[in-house]
Amino acid sequence: MHHTRYTATFKVPFFREVLLRLGCISVSASSIRYVLGMGPGNAVVIVPGGAAEALDARPGSNDLTLQRRSGFFRIALQQGVHLVPIYSFGENDLYPQAFRNESGTFVRRVQEFWLKRIGYATPYFCGSGAFCMPAIPGNPIPRRHPIITVIGDPIECPKIEHPTEADIEKLKVQYINSLNNIFTQFADEYAPDRKSPLRIIK
Repeated sequence: MHHTRYTATFKVPFFREVLLRLGCISVSASSIRYVLGMGPGNAVVIVPGGAAEALDARPGSNDLTLQRRSGFFRIALQQGVHLVPIYSFGENDLYPQAFRNESGTFVRRVQEFWLKRIGYATPYFCGSGAFCMPAIPGNPIPRRHPIITVIGDPIECPKIEHPTEADIEKLKVQYINSLNNIFTQFADEYAPDRKSPLRIIK
Protein backbone atom coordinates (compact mmCIF):
# COMPACT_ATOMS: atom_id res chain seq x y z
CA MET A 1 0.00 0.00 0.00
CA HIS A 2 1.38 3.37 -1.03
CA HIS A 3 0.27 6.64 0.54
CA THR A 4 0.39 9.66 -1.74
CA ARG A 5 2.00 12.93 -0.67
CA TYR A 6 2.12 16.45 -2.06
CA THR A 7 4.70 16.41 -4.88
CA ALA A 8 6.77 19.32 -3.49
CA THR A 9 7.60 17.34 -0.33
CA PHE A 10 9.75 15.02 -2.45
CA LYS A 11 12.00 17.95 -3.34
CA VAL A 12 13.13 18.47 0.26
CA PRO A 13 16.65 17.01 0.75
CA PHE A 14 16.74 13.82 2.85
CA PHE A 15 13.00 14.04 3.57
CA ARG A 16 12.38 12.55 0.14
CA GLU A 17 14.39 9.46 1.07
CA VAL A 18 12.43 9.07 4.31
CA LEU A 19 9.13 9.23 2.43
CA LEU A 20 10.27 6.70 -0.15
CA ARG A 21 11.45 4.30 2.55
CA LEU A 22 8.00 4.57 4.14
CA GLY A 23 6.40 3.59 0.83
CA CYS A 24 5.02 7.03 0.01
CA ILE A 25 4.73 8.25 -3.56
CA SER A 26 4.00 11.55 -5.25
CA VAL A 27 0.33 12.31 -5.81
CA SER A 28 1.10 12.97 -9.49
CA ALA A 29 -0.87 11.02 -12.08
CA SER A 30 2.25 9.35 -13.46
CA SER A 31 3.27 7.98 -10.03
CA ILE A 32 -0.21 6.66 -9.31
CA ARG A 33 -0.47 5.00 -12.72
CA TYR A 34 2.96 3.41 -12.27
CA VAL A 35 2.01 1.78 -8.96
CA LEU A 36 -1.40 0.61 -10.16
CA GLY A 37 0.23 -0.77 -13.29
CA MET A 38 2.40 -3.07 -11.16
CA GLY A 39 -0.49 -5.48 -10.90
CA PRO A 40 -2.67 -7.00 -8.15
CA GLY A 41 -1.67 -6.34 -4.56
CA ASN A 42 -0.63 -2.73 -5.13
CA ALA A 43 -2.94 -0.11 -3.66
CA VAL A 44 -2.72 3.67 -3.57
CA VAL A 45 -4.19 5.80 -0.77
CA ILE A 46 -5.29 9.26 -1.88
CA VAL A 47 -6.65 12.13 0.22
CA PRO A 48 -8.58 13.93 -2.54
CA GLY A 49 -9.38 17.06 -0.52
CA GLY A 50 -5.73 17.89 0.08
CA ALA A 51 -4.65 21.31 1.32
CA ALA A 52 -7.90 22.98 0.27
CA GLU A 53 -9.95 20.68 2.48
CA ALA A 54 -7.61 21.21 5.44
CA LEU A 55 -8.57 24.89 5.48
CA ASP A 56 -12.19 23.93 6.19
CA ALA A 57 -11.40 21.33 8.87
CA ARG A 58 -12.99 22.33 12.17
CA PRO A 59 -14.16 20.31 15.19
CA GLY A 60 -17.63 18.93 14.57
CA SER A 61 -17.56 19.69 10.84
CA ASN A 62 -17.71 17.13 8.04
CA ASP A 63 -16.96 19.21 4.94
CA LEU A 64 -15.27 17.57 1.96
CA THR A 65 -13.58 19.09 -1.07
CA LEU A 66 -14.52 16.59 -3.72
CA GLN A 67 -16.88 18.05 -6.29
CA ARG A 68 -14.11 19.59 -8.40
CA ARG A 69 -11.83 16.57 -8.12
CA SER A 70 -11.82 14.39 -11.24
CA GLY A 71 -8.24 13.17 -11.67
CA PHE A 72 -8.33 10.06 -9.49
CA PHE A 73 -11.72 9.06 -10.91
CA ARG A 74 -10.24 9.27 -14.41
CA ILE A 75 -7.22 7.18 -13.42
CA ALA A 76 -9.41 4.55 -11.74
CA LEU A 77 -11.40 4.14 -14.95
CA GLN A 78 -8.30 4.07 -17.15
CA GLN A 79 -6.68 1.41 -14.98
CA GLY A 80 -9.88 -0.58 -14.35
CA VAL A 81 -9.22 -0.85 -10.61
CA HIS A 82 -11.48 -0.90 -7.57
CA LEU A 83 -12.17 2.43 -5.88
CA VAL A 84 -12.63 2.03 -2.12
CA PRO A 85 -14.48 4.81 -0.24
CA ILE A 86 -13.07 5.51 3.24
CA TYR A 87 -14.20 8.00 5.87
CA SER A 88 -12.51 8.79 9.19
CA PHE A 89 -14.75 10.07 11.97
CA GLY A 90 -13.09 12.43 14.45
CA GLU A 91 -10.19 13.51 12.27
CA ASN A 92 -11.35 17.13 12.17
CA ASP A 93 -11.50 17.23 15.97
CA LEU A 94 -7.75 16.84 16.44
CA TYR A 95 -6.71 20.38 15.50
CA PRO A 96 -9.09 23.36 15.84
CA GLN A 97 -8.32 26.43 13.75
CA ALA A 98 -6.30 29.03 15.69
CA PHE A 99 -8.03 31.91 13.91
CA ARG A 100 -11.37 32.39 12.19
CA ASN A 101 -10.72 31.58 8.55
CA GLU A 102 -14.15 31.41 6.99
CA SER A 103 -14.45 32.49 3.37
CA GLY A 104 -13.86 36.21 2.99
CA THR A 105 -11.75 36.70 6.13
CA PHE A 106 -8.24 38.14 5.94
CA VAL A 107 -6.70 34.89 7.18
CA ARG A 108 -8.53 32.90 4.52
CA ARG A 109 -7.45 35.28 1.76
CA VAL A 110 -3.81 34.82 2.81
CA GLN A 111 -4.20 31.04 2.88
CA GLU A 112 -5.89 30.94 -0.52
CA PHE A 113 -3.22 33.23 -1.97
CA TRP A 114 -0.48 30.74 -1.05
CA LEU A 115 -2.66 27.84 -2.10
CA LYS A 116 -2.89 29.29 -5.61
CA ARG A 117 0.78 30.31 -5.76
CA ILE A 118 2.50 27.16 -4.46
CA GLY A 119 -0.33 24.63 -4.26
CA TYR A 120 -0.16 24.37 -0.49
CA ALA A 121 -1.45 26.43 2.43
CA THR A 122 -0.73 25.52 6.03
CA PRO A 123 -3.73 25.95 8.33
CA TYR A 124 -3.18 28.02 11.48
CA PHE A 125 -4.09 25.32 13.99
CA CYS A 126 -4.06 24.59 17.71
CA GLY A 127 -2.80 21.33 19.13
CA SER A 128 -3.07 19.72 22.53
CA GLY A 129 -3.11 22.00 25.54
CA ALA A 130 -1.11 21.95 28.75
CA PHE A 131 -1.60 23.21 32.28
CA CYS A 132 -4.29 25.95 32.12
CA MET A 133 -4.32 26.21 28.32
CA PRO A 134 -6.96 24.05 26.59
CA ALA A 135 -5.12 24.34 23.25
CA ILE A 136 -1.71 25.59 22.19
CA PRO A 137 -1.37 27.35 18.79
CA GLY A 138 1.00 25.54 16.45
CA ASN A 139 1.44 22.54 18.73
CA PRO A 140 1.92 19.50 16.43
CA ILE A 141 0.66 17.13 19.14
CA PRO A 142 -3.06 16.57 18.48
CA ARG A 143 -5.83 16.86 21.02
CA ARG A 144 -7.02 13.62 22.53
CA HIS A 145 -9.88 12.38 20.43
CA PRO A 146 -10.64 8.96 18.92
CA ILE A 147 -10.47 8.49 15.15
CA ILE A 148 -12.66 5.74 13.74
CA THR A 149 -11.98 4.84 10.10
CA VAL A 150 -14.76 3.09 8.21
CA ILE A 151 -13.99 1.33 4.93
CA GLY A 152 -16.85 1.02 2.48
CA ASP A 153 -17.54 -1.57 -0.18
CA PRO A 154 -15.15 -1.46 -3.17
CA ILE A 155 -16.53 0.11 -6.33
CA GLU A 156 -15.52 -1.88 -9.39
CA CYS A 157 -14.49 0.46 -12.20
CA PRO A 158 -14.81 -0.68 -15.81
CA LYS A 159 -11.60 -0.23 -17.76
CA ILE A 160 -12.08 2.69 -20.14
CA GLU A 161 -8.96 3.94 -21.91
CA HIS A 162 -10.49 7.31 -22.74
CA PRO A 163 -13.28 8.01 -20.22
CA THR A 164 -15.69 10.80 -21.04
CA GLU A 165 -16.82 13.49 -18.61
CA ALA A 166 -20.08 11.57 -18.29
CA ASP A 167 -18.17 8.40 -17.29
CA ILE A 168 -16.20 10.34 -14.67
CA GLU A 169 -19.27 12.09 -13.30
CA LYS A 170 -21.15 8.79 -13.01
CA LEU A 171 -18.32 7.27 -10.97
CA LYS A 172 -18.03 10.41 -8.83
CA VAL A 173 -21.74 10.27 -7.98
CA GLN A 174 -21.41 6.60 -7.06
CA TYR A 175 -18.40 7.37 -4.86
CA ILE A 176 -20.13 10.28 -3.09
CA ASN A 177 -23.23 8.14 -2.52
CA SER A 178 -21.02 5.48 -0.91
CA LEU A 179 -19.48 8.10 1.41
CA ASN A 180 -22.96 9.33 2.32
CA ASN A 181 -24.04 5.77 3.10
CA ILE A 182 -21.04 5.33 5.41
CA PHE A 183 -21.78 8.60 7.19
CA THR A 184 -25.50 7.92 7.54
CA GLN A 185 -24.89 4.44 8.93
CA PHE A 186 -22.16 5.27 11.45
CA ALA A 187 -22.38 8.98 12.31
CA ASP A 188 -24.68 8.56 15.32
CA GLU A 189 -22.29 6.02 16.79
CA TYR A 190 -18.92 7.59 16.00
CA ALA A 191 -19.75 11.31 15.72
CA PRO A 192 -22.63 11.97 18.13
CA ASP A 193 -21.42 15.55 18.81
CA ARG A 194 -21.17 16.55 15.15
CA LYS A 195 -22.23 20.08 14.24
CA SER A 196 -23.05 19.39 10.60
CA PRO A 197 -23.91 16.54 8.24
CA LEU A 198 -21.54 15.30 5.56
CA ARG A 199 -21.27 18.12 3.00
CA ILE A 200 -19.52 18.33 -0.35
CA ILE A 201 -18.68 22.03 -0.35
CA LYS A 202 -16.34 22.33 -3.33
